[in-house]
Amino acid sequence: MRLLTISRGENMKAELYWIDGPWPGRLAILPRPRGGEWLPDEIHDWKAAGVQVILSLLTSEEMAELELQRETELCQADGIGVSLLPYTRPGCSFIDPRCLADRPNR
Repeated sequence: MRLLTISRGENMKAELYWIDGPWPGRLAILPRPRGGEWLPDEIHDWKAAGVQVILSLLTSEEMAELELQRETELCQADGIGVSLLPYTRPGCSFIDPRCLADRPNR
């Protein structure tokens, strides 16, 4: 796995973790972007780093709470494909740290 750090200004950095594998193309995992007014810059930085498609596991409620409602629109405007696969687990949210403790180790 290779790490690519994208500068977000003085103290902010987006980290893309590129995963090597036997498949064609490249695969990276990254934390969710900063929402709200920073979202356009985040997506532009993804494009500059070579991101071509994103897969989001957030639900619409989580996207609203994190101010990411425009993510699909902004990605498409920047030429980045978007696939939404909301993951729901009863009583659990990706943004609730209490749910991390009971995830099975893989």
